[in-house]
Amino acid sequence: MNESDVRDATRFALMGRGYWPQHFTDGIKCSRCHQIIVPASKGKPDLLLVHPAGIGSVVEVKDVKVPNKELGLAFTEISTEQRQYLDDWDIAASGVGPGAFISIGLILPSGSRTFLSDIWVVPWKVWKSLEQSWTACGKTSVGIDPTLYKRANKVPLEFYLRDFQFDIYKLKRIKESDGKPGWALDDAHPLAVGHLLQDRHRRQNDNDV
Repeated sequence: MNESDVRDATRFALMGRGYWPQHFTDGIKCSRCHQIIVPASKGKPDLLLVHPAGIGSVVEVKDVKVPNKELGLAFTEISTEQRQYLDDWDIAASGVGPGAFISIGLILPSGSRTFLSDIWVVPWKVWKSLEQSWTACGKTSVGIDPTLYKRANKVPLEFYLRDFQFDIYKLKRIKESDGKPGWALDDAHPLAVGHLLQDRHRRQNDNDV
């Protein structure tokens, strides 16, 4: 499991609310010489969201791999360019749109394998506030689950992403009409539009166009 699995699950949940998520590529290689012919666009979030209802947003996707001893998301995992892009989107969307978001996936061990345990799709403004809280505690990352830490760090439980106050941002596990597992946005999530769609316009693992 890695960041692409978090992105696919996030896309799946968003498609369940009628969004058409598009993934920005990290550059295009020539099929012959294998050189980068279209460079990656620094700072662009992983997903651009468009919706028939006229709603638009962007989502930056990150993972936290506990098997790699990542107990939180380090501030440095979000580059200066990514932060600027998300800030600019929030400024442009102020008063007219839902703003920018960051999707955080927690990857846990399961025997010799790993699994995607939880995903939160958090408004960028809320995430920045969380970072400020952890900075005030002298930390350089946002903690996900307090049970993964030694309590000696004395960080208030409400600063962890697994606190109940962030439950509306947590994706729910569901079963599709065909019995397959999937993910869905909570009805109270800022990006939740209309009713949950069981029949998505594309499958979870389809490639973007």
